[in-house]
Amino acid sequence: MFEGDGSYLKFRFSIGYPRELAENLRIPVGQGITGAAAATGHSVRVADTLTDSRYINAIENVRSELAVPLMLRNRCVGVLDIQSRHPDYFTGEQQKI
Repeated sequence: MFEGDGSYLKFRFSIGYPRELAENLRIPVGQGITGAAAATGHSVRVADTLTDSRYINAIENVRSELAVPLMLRNRCVGVLDIQSRHPDYFTGEQQKI
């Protein structure tokens, strides 16, 4: 979900993040994997976060990530971000869905 002037994303709902982190973490649009999905309007699948310079290490042990922009009338209104402790966990088919 966007916050303020729309230049930051904040957590609306989270599972697996410490409560304090989810309440206080703000992701600038265009930064990180989630911010990249929001800025481009395209899903981003990362097989190994250790090799992707965009990854913001907010929670330990995350190795792969899938960020899907939530679009309404050709405008991004938020991002669904799913992470896994396993490298290369998400498939191209999951990304398409």
